[in-house]
Amino acid sequence: MPKYYPVMLNIEDRPALVVGGGPIAVRKARGLAEYGARVRMVALDFCDEASQVPGVELIESAFRLDHLDHTTIVFAATNDPALHHRIKHECDKRGILCNIVDVPDLCSFIVPSIIRRGELMITISTDGTCPAYSKFQRKRMELCCFPQGAEQMLHVIAAAREELKGPLGKGLTDEQKFELLRSLAESDLVEVLANAGEDEAKAEAVRRIREHAKENKSEDSRE
Repeated sequence: MPKYYPVMLNIEDRPALVVGGGPIAVRKARGLAEYGARVRMVALDFCDEASQVPGVELIESAFRLDHLDHTTIVFAATNDPALHHRIKHECDKRGILCNIVDVPDLCSFIVPSIIRRGELMITISTDGTCPAYSKFQRKRMELCCFPQGAEQMLHVIAAAREELKGPLGKGLTDEQKFELLRSLAESDLVEVLANAGEDEAKAEAVRRIREHAKENKSEDSRE
């Protein structure tokens, strides 16, 4: 089993192909479309859900090699192992990213379990060893660590980071900036966020950053 290198792909406006017309293929097509890809689905038959995915082109046809032309990423989810091997072989020849669903040995990439809260994304993978277990861990983490609204805290810390990117951050090392942002993330700002809202929490985070900058300059002047 290979070790997969984790990476985030920008597939916006990129051509993507899904071979298959069943529920699993539909799920893959929907995910690609949600991230901005230009998606085509190829199959002889499509389930009812296929026509309900916005922006996905349905091609009622057996798979042909020319379907791979000008394609960036491919998912295959059919009940035909021979077709899966053929698709993988052709994708390898053309340098196309390919995922044969539930067959890790035929994948040039795999898709982890994802927790997404706005711009905040956490992914969990078992390197294809047991996807069901990564989904189990995802559900656990959603309950204990990443409830709905977790992205608001990201916005609060990002506001503090913007302050550090300006003149206030001069004189601080990258490690000092990291530790300062970490301490804010672990502070009672989450309670400020819950009680007073995102704007007030952002303002409080910025105030604390500015206060720290004053203290840092005072210590420098004493030295």
